[in-house]
Amino acid sequence: MSVSAIDGYVIPYEELWGLSDCQKRKIRLCLARLKGTHTEDQWQNLIREFDFHCVWCGVDREPMTKDHILPIYQGGSDSISNIQPLCRRCNSRKGPYPADWAAYRRQFGFEVHP
Repeated sequence: MSVSAIDGYVIPYEELWGLSDCQKRKIRLCLARLKGTHTEDQWQNLIREFDFHCVWCGVDREPMTKDHILPIYQGGSDSISNIQPLCRRCNSRKGPYPADWAAYRRQFGFEVHP
C-alpha cells in the first residue's frame, strides 16, 4: 500500500511513519512538480485572464488562491493547466472533488452562474 503513486513514484507507508502531515504534503508536492510546474508569471497571467475574479463565485474584492483542479494528493500536477484562481472561501469549501471552474468560465463567462 502507498500514500502516493505518481508516474511510477510510490512512497510506501513505512517510509512515511513519524512524518507530520505538513511533511507528507511537501513530499506529495515534490512528486506533483515532477509532472509539471508553473511560474509566477503564468499564475499572474491566469489571474489577469479572469480579470482578478474567483472562477467559482465571481468575487473580485479579495486575493485569489491557487486551487489545484485535480488535487495533488489525488495525483494532480502543479502545472498551470491544473490550477485555477479561487477566493479563499471557495477554495476552502471545494473539498476533494475535481471541478474545473476555469474551463466553465472560459466557455460561459461570468454572466451564467452554475
